[in-house]
Formats: sequence, structure tokens, C-alpha cells
Amino acid sequence: MRFLYRIPLAALLVAGALFLVSAFVFPVSETSYAGNYHLRHLSAAARREMRSQISPLSKTDYKEETGLENTSLQFALRPGTIVSIYLPHAGFLWSDFNAWDEEHAIFYPLDMSSSSLEAATWRVVFKDPIGRMKPWVIQRPVTSYSPSGTISPVLHGDRILLRDAELDGFLTAEAQPSILDRLFLGGDPTTGRHEVNVQAVPGNGSLWTIKYNPATDCGFRLYNPERSCYLSSSLRNFPDWDGALNDTIAALLHLELEATCMAEPKDAVSRLFLVDGNSILTGKILRSIICLRSIIETARKSLNITRNCWGS
Repeated sequence: MRFLYRIPLAALLVAGALFLVSAFVFPVSETSYAGNYHLRHLSAAARREMRSQISPLSKTDYKEETGLENTSLQFALRPGTIVSIYLPHAGFLWSDFNAWDEEHAIFYPLDMSSSSLEAATWRVVFKDPIGRMKPWVIQRPVTSYSPSGTISPVLHGDRILLRDAELDGFLTAEAQPSILDRLFLGGDPTTGRHEVNVQAVPGNGSLWTIKYNPATDCGFRLYNPERSCYLSSSLRNFPDWDGALNDTIAALLHLELEATCMAEPKDAVSRLFLVDGNSILTGKILRSIICLRSIIETARKSLNITRNCWGS
């Protein structure tokens, strides 16, 4: 009889220990204890659910804005809306007042004097800081403006500009090889990776073609017709010359991965998602649909069915 009682007690202890470990490693919000130590590996839908702790951006209804009801556009991107852009396993698309110093092979703030820094060019990386978001704005090129251009959705194949709402610069793909390719591979052009940065004035490489299905939450890809490449990440981190991130946990928490424009990247490193802003779904409706979508997705996988994510 005692043996029968010991089995469920042992099971409860094991289950409790697993729960405590999972709660520590995967907190229920981005500002919980342990922060986002592993959260960069979660899906965009999961990250949206966790953003409620850091005041997510307001969401508006497509029908309310346009007066039209079109389910084929329920996940369409809207110009003029502040959004955050997320790449699973890499983090959020991020830029700041740092620039690459070619001479010293390190990032320096632009207010520091260095002959090799360009005054109007800022770095772009993928990172996942705790409890913060990076605002971007999807803009139409001036030549494509129309009376309804500020509210009409962005469709598959449209060309857009991506503006940093803080730096007031534009995401740009350069003609030269990516930073880490120049640093470690001597600028080998055969890798097909171009440097990506933010420039104060949009140039030839600042125009992007969006490829996605606005009827599904399958994410989107940004193709640069000037450089013939897709916005992506090489998933490589920058060298820590001075050992400031010598601590393994600190290195992971402050991980900054290279953003590039790659000629033929895999879908996993180039399919982007919105986490903050732009969604037409709010509150309980959003949570219910995410839950229902998870159940449907599990059933589809068991039946080996894939979603219609055309526009790659």
C-alpha cells in the first residue's frame, strides 16, 4: 500500500520540478524573471501574446479604416503604421546610433570621432533586448502615393520603404559585401551577402519588394531589386574583442546577430513577422484565434497539410 502512494508522490515531485524549471527558462512574459533568455526561439504568435507586459502598440481595424470588409486582406501590412519586425531564432530587426568602424573592426557610437565612420549611416542587427521594442514604419515610395495610399493595404509585389521611426532613416542594402564577410572572408563577393544599414536619405538600395500572402499569418519576405537579395540574417554574431561578454549568459542575453541582404537565403532566416502594431485582431478575439490556429496547425501537421504561404 505504501508503494502505491509513493508512485504518485514521486510523479508530482518530478512534475513540479519540471514546471519550476520551465517557468524559469521560459517566463510567461518578456519582463518576468530570467527575461527573454530563450524567447527569440518562440513563434511570432507566442511573442505577440507576451507583449502585453510592455505596453504593445495600439491596433486598429482594417474595416474601420477603409470601410471595406475583405477577409483576403486580414493580415495585410498597412503603410504608415508603426510596427516591430521579428525573425524567429534571431530576434527583432534593430538599429541604433552605432556604425561599423572598418579600421578597428568594431561598432562605435556616431558621436565619437573616427575618420572611417559615415555620418549618415547606422548599423542594423537582429537582437532581443528585455522589455523593449524597435519601431519601424512601412512607407510607400513617393511616386506611388494616391489619395487613399496611406490606408490602402500593401499587396504582394508592392514596393515599399522601411523607415526607422527613431532614427528617421531608411533600411538600405549596400552594394558591398556584409560586414562579417569583409572582416573574415576578405569581402568575398561569391557569398551573395550584402551589408544592410539605415541611411538618413533613401538611396538605390532602399526600395524593397514585399512578398507574402495577406490572407494568412505566414509572415513576409523583403526583396531588394537593386541588389537582387532578400533581407535576412546570417545568424552570425559580431566578435567580442575585449571580452566584455565573456560570461555565457550575458553573451546570450545581449546577443546581436548580423543582418544582411542575401541572394538566395533559406526561408527560416528571411521570413519576417510583425509582433507589435498592424494587427486587426485585438484582445480576447486575438487570443481565441491564436489558440484555435494552434489546434488547427497541430492537426494539419499530423495530416501533413501545409498552409498556402505563397509569395515567397
